[in-house]
Amino acid sequence: MKLLIVGLIAASQAVTAPDPTPTAASKPVAATTAKVSSSPEEPDTQKQFCALVDDNMRAQSAYARETNPIRKASMKQPNPQTAEAEIKNIFGQENQFVDWVGTLQFSVYQTSVSIRFIPDCNGATQHYIQFANNTAMRGLPLENERSVLPLSSPLAKSLAAAPSSNIRVTVTGEVIPFSSLTKFNNFLNGASHPASSLPMNYKSSAGSVGASVASPNYLTKFENINVLGDANKK
Repeated sequence: MKLLIVGLIAASQAVTAPDPTPTAASKPVAATTAKVSSSPEEPDTQKQFCALVDDNMRAQSAYARETNPIRKASMKQPNPQTAEAEIKNIFGQENQFVDWVGTLQFSVYQTSVSIRFIPDCNGATQHYIQFANNTAMRGLPLENERSVLPLSSPLAKSLAAAPSSNIRVTVTGEVIPFSSLTKFNNFLNGASHPASSLPMNYKSSAGSVGASVASPNYLTKFENINVLGDANKK
């Protein structure tokens, strides 16, 4: 009788023993990785712009560092104006950049918002590049007035919901070109102010001399700002 019970137990264990071969449900799932980024990829136009500024800076630095006068005599000093046609092609007929990725900082001056946008660039030129607007003030040229962002504007009101004044963004804006009249005046003043006679296409946010790959500070009318997050939190 005892032998019979032991046999029945063994048979039961043989029937209920788990199959060592994994079923579809128990098979391990292969690990998959997704590229997670806090910012979208930079548009091609942004990469092209950054490359032009970086190339100019490298060329200028190489020329400045050359200490052998014989070798330097055979070198041609880089001219940033040679890149103007390519820069104009990047911004196009609308003088616009669309959905560029970077960091935006803003503050308030009287009744308008001051904005500074630094696009993401991989080269050493990152912090030399900025797109900025003017704030309202007396005597501002008509061209520059287009860049002023009143506190009452929808875009300014949207920034009121930003997590801080230092944010990660995608930005669309218009770089302000020189008017034909301003270009003509610059040409006339070229004899006394050689820098102002350079054939630059766009106004600078930093002064009267135009923006270029050698001085990439572009006066900008900001049209759309998409907040990605707080730049202070990484």
